[in-house]
Amino acid sequence: MRFPVRGRSVSFGRHRFAISTIGIANSTYFQLGQLQGNTIFFPALRSLCLSTDKFQATAPLFHLLLFLPPTLTSITMSHFGEDAAGSLARFLAVNGSGPLASLTLHSFVLSPFLAASISQCVSLEILDLEVRGPLKYSSLKNVLSPPLLSNVKLNTKNAQYTRATDAMSDPHAGDIGQIHLNGRIATIEDVITATGDRNMQGLAIMLDRSNREETIKNLLRCIAAQQASIMNLTINLANTFVVDASFLSSLISANTFHELQTLKFRQLAFQQLDQHLPQMLSHWQHMQHLSFGTVAGPNVPNYISLASLKLVAQSCPNLSSLEAPFDSPGDTFDAPGGISNCFLSHKLLRLSLIAFDQNTCYSNHPPISNEISQRVARYIYALFPDLEDIEMHKCRLHSHDFWRPVAESYKLFQSFCRREFKELNNMRQCQLVGSHTGDHHTMSKSFCTTTSIWRQFLGACQNACYP
Repeated sequence: MRFPVRGRSVSFGRHRFAISTIGIANSTYFQLGQLQGNTIFFPALRSLCLSTDKFQATAPLFHLLLFLPPTLTSITMSHFGEDAAGSLARFLAVNGSGPLASLTLHSFVLSPFLAASISQCVSLEILDLEVRGPLKYSSLKNVLSPPLLSNVKLNTKNAQYTRATDAMSDPHAGDIGQIHLNGRIATIEDVITATGDRNMQGLAIMLDRSNREETIKNLLRCIAAQQASIMNLTINLANTFVVDASFLSSLISANTFHELQTLKFRQLAFQQLDQHLPQMLSHWQHMQHLSFGTVAGPNVPNYISLASLKLVAQSCPNLSSLEAPFDSPGDTFDAPGGISNCFLSHKLLRLSLIAFDQNTCYSNHPPISNEISQRVARYIYALFPDLEDIEMHKCRLHSHDFWRPVAESYKLFQSFCRREFKELNNMRQCQLVGSHTGDHHTMSKSFCTTTSIWRQFLGACQNACYP
C-alpha cells in the first residue's frame, strides 16, 4: 500500500474551511490500521484540521490516531466527543516533546487527562480552547503551563467551573504574551491568578453575566495585584456598569498599570472621569491607545471636557489613538491658556468622539453656533495637527449634531494649512517664521495662531462648510 508521503495539510469536516469528504465506514479505517503496521500515515504532515457538524457535538473519531504523525505543528479540532478527546490526549502524552506549536480545540470537554497532556507540549506557542462541560481549576492551570506559550485564547462561558480554594501561580513557568479570556468572573480571576508569576504583555477580557459593581472592582484589583506591569489591557462587559473613577485612580496611584501602552474599556463607564483623569494621565507616559468606551448619557457622567484634551496631549506623548465621550462646550468656548499655548505638535492619528452633550440631550436647547464649532476645530488642530481620522459615535439622545461641523472644519483647516505650507516652501518666502524654509509644524502653528490667517481660512471655507 502506498502512503501520501508529501502531504503537508489535511482537513476533514463540514465547516467552510474544510474539504468536504465522502462518508467512510469505521471498518475501513480498521483495515487501514491493520495495513499500516509501523508505517506512519502522512509522514510529512504539518497541519491537521478536523471538524464535525456543530449539532453533533458528541461525534466519535476512533480512527483519529491514524492521522496524527509526530511531525504535526498545528492541530485544529471542533465539536468532537470524549473518544476523540481521549485519542488526542494519548497522542499529546506520547508526542509532547514534538514540534506541535499550535493547538485549537473548540466545543471540547477539558478532561484532566487532556489538560495534563497539553501541559507536556514543550513547543506549544498558540493555544485556543473553547471549553464546555465540567471544568476544574487543576485543568486550567495545566493548559497554561507549557513553557513557550505566547498567545492563549480561552472561552469558558459554556463550562461548569469548579473554583479552586487554593489558586496560585506556577513560579517555574515562563513568561506569556497575550491572553484572551471569555467567561465568568470566577474562571477569569483564577486564570489571572494562575499566571501571576509570569510576565504578561497583554490581557483581553470578555466578562459574561457580570451583575454587580463590586464584581468589576474585584476583577480590576485581581489584575492590579497579579499583573501590575501589564502593557496591554482590554476589558469588555456584557452589560453596562458604572464605577467611580476614583477607584481606578487609586489603583494607578498604588504603582500599578504604569507600563500600559494600550487600555480599552467597553461597556464600563467611570463616573467623574474628568475630575480624576489628571492623576491617571500622570502615570501613562507610555500610552499609545486609550479608549474609555462608548458609554455616554446624562445618567452616566463619564465624559471628558474639551479642556482635558490639552492635558492628554501633554501627558501621553506617544498616544496614537484616543476614544472617549466628550462634553460639548455649550454657548462659549476658549482654548485653555489661549490658542497660542495649545500648539503641541502631538502625533495623535485617530480621535474617536462620543457625541454627548448634557444641554441638548433632552431639551430644546438651540444648536451650538458655527463660531463655537470653528473655535473647537481650531483648538483640536492646534493640539493634534496630524489627525488622519475623526470618528463620531452619536449619542442616541443627542438632539443636535455638534461634532460633524467640528470635524469638517478641522479637515478643511488641516488641508488649508498644508496647502499654504507647500506653496510657501516652494517659493521659499516664509515671512511668518523668518526668511528660511520652515518645518511643517512651525508653519502650522503660525497659521493656527495668526488672526489674519485664521480669518483668511474662514473666508475661504465658509461657503464650503456652511452653505
